[in-house]
Amino acid sequence: MKSKKVALIGPTAWALWNINYFVRENLDELGYDVRMFSWEDSKDMAKGLDWCDVFISEVSTFNKLSDDHRRKGMFCWHHLANINEDPLSEEARVKHFTTLIDVSDEFKDHFFATTTDIADSVEAYYGIRPRLLPVGADTAFWKKRDIGKINKLGFVAASNNSKGYTVVKRPEMFQEIADKAELDRVTLNGMSMLCGTAIYKDADMVICTSVSEGHPMAVFESTMAKIPFISTDVGVVKEFPSIRTFSTADEAVEIINDLNSDPEKLKRYVDDVYEDVSSKRDWMEIINKYYVPVIEEIG
Repeated sequence: MKSKKVALIGPTAWALWNINYFVRENLDELGYDVRMFSWEDSKDMAKGLDWCDVFISEVSTFNKLSDDHRRKGMFCWHHLANINEDPLSEEARVKHFTTLIDVSDEFKDHFFATTTDIADSVEAYYGIRPRLLPVGADTAFWKKRDIGKINKLGFVAASNNSKGYTVVKRPEMFQEIADKAELDRVTLNGMSMLCGTAIYKDADMVICTSVSEGHPMAVFESTMAKIPFISTDVGVVKEFPSIRTFSTADEAVEIINDLNSDPEKLKRYVDDVYEDVSSKRDWMEIINKYYVPVIEEIG
């Protein structure tokens, strides 16, 4: 039985909340005492910080804490530290896609990144190399769909989009793809992750059109629900050669039409992506390889 008390501090909304959910489930199975605390409630967050032996949080919390609390923390970048290729204003840059951190050598061993690309961006921008805390895929949680034809395209996006957000996510490209493919479209948001596959129930395919991504999370969610997924070549998508990628709306339409030409081809594609992602990102394997050693070290 593990003795460490682990606090997971974050928002109560998608997508950081669902990462913490699976971290908690797997650490709990290993015998850790794991609890989730909301950073939206200052008293709840303070309670978690005082209670725990070690906590895991998004890197944006680092600037808000005392050194005593920082020494118990695992601060993780879930997005790129800097996005050079996008025409973002400084205001947009720090609000959603980049958080400016008072990085110091004293706490360099407390910084982490969910992907190698993100770690590279942190090293280039701040001069430190964070260790990895990858995100996993849960095969059992997501109820499997059986999609024989793509009729409606889904796009995961926040409901209140800033100018900087739309520059990166490119909803207008998604609309162009749907129009050219002559398919219905739906924006997916506003549901709790505990709804599971119902989050994606209105879509027969999920499409990522982003210029830059940390993940995107749909890689680990829609693909585990056996919903077809295609994307621009961003984030962790690069790690899964089975996922078909595109650079233009016309290329995306070509992929959609090809998959829709034959139900068996569509099924093979979905199964291949499912196997590719699940074999490389099993949550328990990731927890044991990356999370447990650091929890034991810091706690």
